[in-house]
Amino acid sequence: MQRKILMNMDTEKFNQNIDWVIAGEVYGSGTITEDVKTHADYQTKKDEITAEYNTYQANKRTPEQIEADKASGNQKLLDLGLTQAEVTALTGYTPPSEE
Repeated sequence: MQRKILMNMDTEKFNQNIDWVIAGEVYGSGTITEDVKTHADYQTKKDEITAEYNTYQANKRTPEQIEADKASGNQKLLDLGLTQAEVTALTGYTPPSEE
């Protein structure tokens, strides 16, 4: 759960909180001590979490992308011969002009 929260932070907050997450994973508590940074698994965990964060951030979609994908999917279903009512019943998406 701690990693999931970390993935949604901006880069500055990520860097401020990564040690807390590592402490939780290595020691089972979020208490940050010098032992955390000198623990044998510290750098490995930091590299692993940082790589996961970078991948997550690179694949994160903007609200505009999400809306564009919804509209595109809606149009594809219409092109297959479904009515807008059927598409809306399946997906819950209603085009802006129909609202």
